[in-house]
Amino acid sequence: MIGSGFISSEITSNLAKVFSGKKNVSLVCGTNSPLEKQFGFDVGQMFLHLHERNGAKVYTNKPANTLRFTDDGNGNVKSVILESGYELPADFVVFSAGVNLNTQIASASGLTMEKDGGVFVNPFMQSSDPDIFAAGDIASFPSYHIGQNVRIEHWIVA
Repeated sequence: MIGSGFISSEITSNLAKVFSGKKNVSLVCGTNSPLEKQFGFDVGQMFLHLHERNGAKVYTNKPANTLRFTDDGNGNVKSVILESGYELPADFVVFSAGVNLNTQIASASGLTMEKDGGVFVNPFMQSSDPDIFAAGDIASFPSYHIGQNVRIEHWIVA
């Protein structure tokens, strides 16, 4: 698994349980822990330890833009090579490393935006324009759990 969000964590968790003792399952994430961006460091560490208890190996602080892949000559993945040069053998790879936000209309409308392009909203999903609401991947809303705005990037906030 490549990525540190919901999809990669959900798949890692399931694969680690299904293949326990039969296959190695690895999660490569660009943060200190899975789901850290969405829930903060402490909750992210809880997920990291849960994945490890389930038998997955978690590689942290390995950004997805530094990975390389090798194949067996027939187009089948053979390994993932981390920036450090460490090579992980792989039978298959799931790359779940983010979305590209489409916020040109929101930005052109003068809404308050965060650096990575998300639209700042209040707890009611209302943007800086009281007549415009935002939801889903673009919505950056206040998280009382970590004390700052977050973009959860999960279907539950869509």
